[in-house]
Formats: sequence, C-alpha cells, structure tokens
Amino acid sequence: MCLWVTALSAGAFVDIFAGAAVSVSFRFYEAIVKIVDICVATVEGDIHDIGKNIVKLLLSNYGFNVIDLGKDVPAQAVVDAVIEHKAPLAGLSALMTTTVPAMEKTIKLLREKAPWCKVVVGGAVLTKEYAATIGADKYAKDAMAAVRYAEEVMKNLLEKQ
Repeated sequence: MCLWVTALSAGAFVDIFAGAAVSVSFRFYEAIVKIVDICVATVEGDIHDIGKNIVKLLLSNYGFNVIDLGKDVPAQAVVDAVIEHKAPLAGLSALMTTTVPAMEKTIKLLREKAPWCKVVVGGAVLTKEYAATIGADKYAKDAMAAVRYAEEVMKNLLEKQ
C-alpha cells in the first residue's frame, strides 16, 4: 500500500512518498524550523508595526519560532537579540522615510557583530534597489515574501548539516 502526502518544503508543495527516510528528514526539517529563532523588529524611531506583526503571525503559522522585539527598537537591541538567540535571520521593518537610516545602521551593526545572520527588510518606503543599497540580503515586498525567504534560509542551514 502506498501513502502519498503533501509537505511544504522551501516554499513549494511537493508530493513525496511517505517512506521511512522521507518521514525522518521531514521531521528533521520541522524540528530545525521550530528550534531556530527569527528576530523581527520595527527599527528605531518608527512606531508603525502592523507589517511586522503580519510577518510575525505568518512566520509563526509556518512553524518558525519568532522573537518579536517590538517597535522603535535600537540597533544594538536587535544585535543583542540575534546574538543571544543565535538567530540565522532578522527581519526589519520601517514605514517612515525618516527611519530608514536606522535600518541601515542596524544592518551595518549586524554585519559587524553577527555576520552569520541574514537580514530581510520590508516596509512601504522600501524598494528592492534601496534594500540592496543599505546592505539587506533580501527585500520582502509582502509578508509571504518574508516567509519564503525564511524557508530558503532554513533550507540552506539544513544543506550545511
């Protein structure tokens, strides 16, 4: 008797045969996702956190353990949390143009103090080009783009194991 299941892997649904090896590797993937922390924050000077909260909710729904640092978060607080939790990914949000320099400052400090950490950014004032200019690894145009990038980061971690 064959049993086919559908599993989420790297942002795409794929049909897999439910054999012992696949079952073990899928459970390993799930375990990695749940033990790895992702830090999210709205950068210093910005109190608009609806977008960050949506990203947090979706990441949680996809099985990620999310450390929500809140809004108006200083760069050093983001770095401290990433180091404390050994987070492989930090998500930064900014809605106001006046707070984008704080995002750049946070990214620079992360590169210096936590170089292993990938950074995904989002917010109404950002573009893909500007995100690259300030040193972000990924620009997320919406919350699902952030989730897909988190899955990509986790997949890369698994491949290094």
